[in-house]
Amino acid sequence: MQVTDGVLKMITAKSGHYMPTPENTLQLIKQLAAMKVPMKDVDVKLWMSSGGGRPDTVIVDAEDFLQNGTNATVKSKVGTFE
Repeated sequence: MQVTDGVLKMITAKSGHYMPTPENTLQLIKQLAAMKVPMKDVDVKLWMSSGGGRPDTVIVDAEDFLQNGTNATVKSKVGTFE
């Protein structure tokens, strides 16, 4: 998680060995939202498969991701699985 001046800015699925799925990341975001952590203007960086091959690294909006899960609108594609 990236926090600037006490404000959550980004959540990422990047991990050393554990590879969180979009569903795992969504579960985290739901828990944070339930604890009243503001999700406005929070980016979520995760890996989403577009069918075959290595998954893409994408950024979605946390509020959109909460509403639409893996159907959230991709704000930007920042590469393939890293």
